[in-house]
Amino acid sequence: MCQSAHSADPLIDFLQDCTVRVNLSDGLGTGFWVSPGCVLTCAHIINAESHDCVSLTWKGVSLSANVTMSLRELDIAVLEAGAPATGVQNPCVLLEDSALPRDQLFCFGYTDEYPDGDSATPEMEGWSKEPTLIKLKGAQIRPGFSGAPLLNQHTGAVCGMVTKTRDRDTDLGGRAIPTFVILSNIPGLQQRQQRYHRGHRSWIDLLPRLASEDVRSLKGATYTSAARLLEDLQSRGCRIELIIRCFRELWSTEVDLKLKACWCHGLRDSSHPLARHFLKTVASDQSEDPFLRREAGRALG
Repeated sequence: MCQSAHSADPLIDFLQDCTVRVNLSDGLGTGFWVSPGCVLTCAHIINAESHDCVSLTWKGVSLSANVTMSLRELDIAVLEAGAPATGVQNPCVLLEDSALPRDQLFCFGYTDEYPDGDSATPEMEGWSKEPTLIKLKGAQIRPGFSGAPLLNQHTGAVCGMVTKTRDRDTDLGGRAIPTFVILSNIPGLQQRQQRYHRGHRSWIDLLPRLASEDVRSLKGATYTSAARLLEDLQSRGCRIELIIRCFRELWSTEVDLKLKACWCHGLRDSSHPLARHFLKTVASDQSEDPFLRREAGRALG
């Protein structure tokens, strides 16, 4: 398997390095590293196999993986792979619940037509319900793309996993499992992601960030101005994902308790899952100041 071609975007190159080819008895599928030794893929592509051991190929190296979880109703499977003989530790994608209609996305997988790797650039059209899936348009999703990570090019994070095509022969698009469904159904994965990216900043350092003047304005927020400031930033095109990311990066460095409370208060009216998760994390973190935990709890309502 050759992955020597490079794009102009280092984050897209990084995403490709995080993918693995799933070698099946009747074709191919795709998976991707979400923590050291742990691969995420679709349940439907491994359920057709007659055993619990799956053959993978990563950067030209053959690996054997065991199926440790298979959620057929959600089409999610978790594989635990042995370390490659080269001794190189696998990189991991950043999972983040962040996708809006009209977002430009990128996926990379191993298809029937291009077994050494192929890409697609779908656009998010919206959502479907029961089950909750991301609806994709404007890309040809061939067999083999199932299990491919879906990179949101606006936020720099993986917002889902490709699960099916809408028409394999045209660019009608496909469907993807949202990241929040994945994280809420695989125990401990959120914590494993956080541990990995705290210790390995290669992906984090490539993420899009707020402009320096916007960061300065957040540092100058007050209890009464914070909500209005966040609304203004978003009205000018600043994604809430980037704002929350800025909060997290500044949280343990140069920010005093009062300003942290202002930020929590400013998020009180946000219904975005990332904002709610951020507040819940602060409110439940016993290492945080009790005053700050109360402020985050009040913001949650």
